[in-house]
Amino acid sequence: MTARTTDTNAYFQVFESLLTPVVLLDTDGRVWNLNPEAVKLLYATAPPDGEHEQEARRLLGQPVQTVFPWLPSSRRLLEGEAQSDKFECSVSNGGRTRFFEGRVSGLRDTNGKLTGSVILLSEVTEHKALAHRLERLARTDGLTGVYNRRHLLAVAARETLRARRYARPLSVMLIDVDHFKQVNDSLGHAAGDEVLVRLTHAMTAALRSTDALGRVGGEEFAILLPETDEAAAIAASERIRARVAEMVVGTQAGAVRLTVSIGVAALDRSDRDFSELLGRADEALYRAKARGRDLVVAAALGRPRLDAGPTASRNWESGTFPLSDEALAARARTRGS
Repeated sequence: MTARTTDTNAYFQVFESLLTPVVLLDTDGRVWNLNPEAVKLLYATAPPDGEHEQEARRLLGQPVQTVFPWLPSSRRLLEGEAQSDKFECSVSNGGRTRFFEGRVSGLRDTNGKLTGSVILLSEVTEHKALAHRLERLARTDGLTGVYNRRHLLAVAARETLRARRYARPLSVMLIDVDHFKQVNDSLGHAAGDEVLVRLTHAMTAALRSTDALGRVGGEEFAILLPETDEAAAIAASERIRARVAEMVVGTQAGAVRLTVSIGVAALDRSDRDFSELLGRADEALYRAKARGRDLVVAAALGRPRLDAGPTASRNWESGTFPLSDEALAARARTRGS
C-alpha cells in the first residue's frame, strides 16, 4: 500500500467519523460526497447501521438544492466570487426542528484551481433554545408568564409614540387585587401565587391579541389597549371585573373568591408620555379602592369621569368625588389592601 493510499484512507476515516454534517460538492453544485451525519439530516430517524454508505451513494451526483433544499446556494463560490460564505439554516424532520450555522468554503487543487466546495454545518439548536429562554425571561414575569414591568413599559412607550404620531386612540387599565394581603396572611404565599396565576389566565382570556398584559407590582397589573378609546376601555375593564368576581380559585390551602379594582385612562393630548397616562390610571385606581373596591373607575386629566361596578352609580360626573387631603394622606393605607 502506497503512502498516498494510506493518506487517502486516513482522510476518509476522518471524514466518515466527523460528528458534524459535511457535504462535498463539485463545480456544478452536485453532491460529490457526504458523511453519515449529513445523511441523517434527510430522515426523521437515522438509517440503520451500515446503510449510510449505500444511502450516500444514491445521492451522489444530484444537485445539492435537490438533496438539501434548505441549504443556501453556493453559486458565488462555484463561480469563484468568494473564498467562503457563512449562513444559518434550519431542518425540520419528524416534528423536530434543528438549527445550524454553516460555512461554505471553496476547494482548490495544488494549482489553485477551484474544484468544488465543502459545506460544514454546526448544530446550534440548544444555543438557540437557550437564547430564546433568556429573551423570554428578560421580558416576562417569572410567576405568571405575562410581561414584566420593564418590558410592558417599553411596549407602552412605543405604542404611545405611535398613537400620538398618527392621532390614534390608546388606553390603559391598572388593576389591583382587592384584599390580596389577606389571602397571603390566611392561606400562605403559595396560595397567593396560585391566585395570581389563575387571575392572569382569566384576564388573558378576556383580551385581544393586540392588547398587552403585564405585572407591574406584587398584585398589580396593567393592560395596554391599542386602538381603544375610553368607552371601549371601560367596557373591557368591566368585563374583566365581572369575570374575576365570578371566579372561585381552588388552591391547595382552600378556595378563594376574588375581586379587583380597576383604574382606566385614555390617552389625552395633554399627556406628554406614557408615564402621565399611567399616572392618571393610577389615580383612578386609588379612587376605585377608596370607594369600596370591586369597581372600574375612568379618569380624565387626573379626575374620574365614570365608574362601574355592582354597587356603583354609572352617572358619576367628573369632580363629584374630589380627593380630600385626608383621603390623600390615607392613600398608602388603602393601596395594597
